[in-house]
Amino acid sequence: MNQSTLLTSSRDLYQKLLQDYADFNNDPLSAYKALDCAAVAWHLTDWVFHEYEKLAFPNVGSMREEFYKSCDDLKTMHDLATGLKHFTISNPKSNMSGSHLHQGGFSRAFSFGFNVSRLEIQYSDKASEPIDLLLERVVNFWSDYFSDKN
Repeated sequence: MNQSTLLTSSRDLYQKLLQDYADFNNDPLSAYKALDCAAVAWHLTDWVFHEYEKLAFPNVGSMREEFYKSCDDLKTMHDLATGLKHFTISNPKSNMSGSHLHQGGFSRAFSFGFNVSRLEIQYSDKASEPIDLLLERVVNFWSDYFSDKN
């Protein structure tokens, strides 16, 4: 049990992630809301290690390596959360090279197949991806994880 916070379990933090994700989906061009989701999604790795996985893995790093096999996007969540906290990322996990607001010509009522405005993550290979898709995959990963817990 974490006695230093109003949240007392990893399930509580997961519920916060779900609320943050709903808030982001209501305001999908908000970098603040996207970063809130990313930080909580990343910090869940620490919380679930201490609550559920301590006996299965020798340390949190080995658990994360196993989780990356199911959700490689956790690496990007690490980099976003670390950049948010420390300004720089000295030990990146992903090949993220930056992020930006893409100003599109179509409204968000259209799919990403159209030139819609969106927050994007850029990667070192010049590819980019809407953060909406990354967050959706990470939230789905955590939803699957917690569906197996009490």
